[in-house]
Amino acid sequence: MKYRLETQVRAVLADYKAALIFASYRNWRHQMMNFLGDRRAMLAEAALVDAENRARSIINSTKEHQAVCRMISAQQPEHARHTDNFLMLIEETN
Repeated sequence: MKYRLETQVRAVLADYKAALIFASYRNWRHQMMNFLGDRRAMLAEAALVDAENRARSIINSTKEHQAVCRMISAQQPEHARHTDNFLMLIEETN
């Protein structure tokens, strides 16, 4: 069961990271091109929003999913951990 859970989280994070890369990590150029109505930038932004929503949905489905996300983030090199910022996908509940 744990293997399936980790595989599920890794898959959704991989999709999210691919969307981040496609949207140039939402850098200033991507934001400007999106503002100017560039079709490619707008498609990349829409794909990123969809991937982020899917990732949040799966990661926040259980505490175990959140723990796996934290573990994966901790395994990343510092630079990747900072730029990917997977931990922002976790919604803390009381």
